[in-house]
Amino acid sequence: MVLFLYSCSSPSSSSLKINIGSDPRSLDPRTASDLQSQTVVQMLFEGLTRQDQQEHPELAAAEKVEISSDGKKYTFYLREAKWSNGEPVVAQDFVYAWKKSLDPSFPSERAFQLYVIKNAERAKLGKVSLDEVGIKALDSKRLEVELEYPVPYFLELLSLPIYFPINHRLDNKIPHWSEKIDSYVCNGPFIPKSWSHNDCLAVAKNPSYWDAKEVKLEGIDLLMAIRGEWPA
Repeated sequence: MVLFLYSCSSPSSSSLKINIGSDPRSLDPRTASDLQSQTVVQMLFEGLTRQDQQEHPELAAAEKVEISSDGKKYTFYLREAKWSNGEPVVAQDFVYAWKKSLDPSFPSERAFQLYVIKNAERAKLGKVSLDEVGIKALDSKRLEVELEYPVPYFLELLSLPIYFPINHRLDNKIPHWSEKIDSYVCNGPFIPKSWSHNDCLAVAKNPSYWDAKEVKLEGIDLLMAIRGEWPA
């Protein structure tokens, strides 16, 4: 849907209104499971890859990737990107987000999408420590991921919300940051501007987004007209 919005907007377009039907249940990528939540978080966040208009994976938060000869180990080099609060996006943000989703005590319905990663499923089941999961920050800009087995479509999986990063400093300080606009921090093309529950969620262009020059829309109003009755 996001790609459709980009492709349909002309250079002179400034805003758009679309009907998402109902209120998103969560704006946290780790707990976004319903269609509305996943649609919105894909506007607000960006993972290591994204899908182009032909639905092919392309690098996004990562600017380079190296894949081992056996197809099981990926090393990602992050581009210079910032969170909406101005802090740099670092490899630890990905490690933290993914491992948090795999924590047995954390309610993440989409955690199974991480199970291609070495020991991910066993960690979610409490059979091994999270330290044994195949995710490692080599430094602030290099992320190493080891898989259970070669996965030809892994770069496509990385564009799913469950693989998005979370600002680990913020999450440790304000665990419920995603529930209020004032504390919300993201790294995607848009940021939340206002949220009137069961009515409208307005997002605005994120000036801190690394590829902001390619985002033609200044904002989007996500309306929640369940019966197709658009607000005036």
